[in-house]
Amino acid sequence: MFENYHLSNNASIVSDSVPGEESLKLLAVQEECESNNRSYPRSIPLAFDSAKGSILQDVDGNKYIDFSSSCGVFNLGHNNEYLLDKLKAMKGKVSQAVDYPTPTKIEFLKFLFGSLPESLKGKCKINFGGPSGSDAIEASIKLARINKKRHSIIAFHGGYHGMTIFRNR
Repeated sequence: MFENYHLSNNASIVSDSVPGEESLKLLAVQEECESNNRSYPRSIPLAFDSAKGSILQDVDGNKYIDFSSSCGVFNLGHNNEYLLDKLKAMKGKVSQAVDYPTPTKIEFLKFLFGSLPESLKGKCKINFGGPSGSDAIEASIKLARINKKRHSIIAFHGGYHGMTIFRNR
């Protein structure tokens, strides 16, 4: 069953060095084309080629366990066959429209609210059904600042906490 959701049962390093030769080539082009605002490839210099479940494979054939799989794949793994089948069935439909309603979004909201414990039903609303976890983090920071009437926060180096909170300062 595991093989249906992952590239392999084991992470493995097959190149002579990490990053490998092919990764170094792609990282060099990225360095020329992108600003220093990128963080992950600067601290973990790899260039990925394929992924399935929680296994990432770089362009040199090395396989890694993806411990950041909640970033961009919503903690469901890369190329999840169940999700891909559902996406294929949506051919031509809107898959996300930020905070505009779509039949798919409304169906999900009904499912989500139907899954709440009885003590919470009818007492909750979605703050913003945004496209990323960083939106959720940023919203929680804003709510905490309003609630506590404070403006400072402590963050970890390399952490991503949204993009708009300090835009006008």
